[in-house]
Amino acid sequence: MKKNCFLIALFCSSIILGDSIFSPAFAKKVDRKGHVLTSNSSIRPVSSSFLDLPLTVDVTKEVDFRDLLLQLARDWNVSLILGKEARGRVSLSEEQINILKDKKSTVKDFLNVLSETKKLEWIIWKNVLLIGEPLAIKKCISLLNQPNPILQNSGKTINAEFYQTNLNSLAKQLSEFSELNIAVSEGIHNYVTMRLASIPWEQALIGLVYLNGFQMVISDFSVLITP
Repeated sequence: MKKNCFLIALFCSSIILGDSIFSPAFAKKVDRKGHVLTSNSSIRPVSSSFLDLPLTVDVTKEVDFRDLLLQLARDWNVSLILGKEARGRVSLSEEQINILKDKKSTVKDFLNVLSETKKLEWIIWKNVLLIGEPLAIKKCISLLNQPNPILQNSGKTINAEFYQTNLNSLAKQLSEFSELNIAVSEGIHNYVTMRLASIPWEQALIGLVYLNGFQMVISDFSVLITP
């Protein structure tokens, strides 16, 4: 009964989730403590055709992996969920820089080059760009394609942006709102960066958990995130 009420109420209008705000019309930039920093950028669903768009970013030899991908996700207006390895500064070779500065370079070329620097993989799954360690990507996609009686797709979507948000804080806020009792095992201290543009919250939860190398133990109205 609790879950049914939750699904009916989920995101009918703007929803306040702790200090974070989710709105059907706007993306919210949230810091480590879940505080809203900005409230702009109208969100709309997009298709994977953005991969063929020309690359417009000014590429330099030293780039910050996470920050650059997040900025470009805003430019491309797509959802982005990053694994824990998708962070830190990376150095591009002259050959890689030349590839990306070519006038024919596309978004796909950019993703291939950037992922190669950290030996990561990327994939588009239902208009969500997932980037992470190959085995984590495989596990995540497998679970996203499997129906689950607890984390079923409610059809309600999230528009939000999290930058280095503490996983424990995020889980607590989701738990208070969803009545699913989402908890994090002791000893897990992780920060999550993702941009959600009109995707089901259940997909976002699965993506952020498994791309960051964790597991979920699911029971009736309860989710435990474990190492």
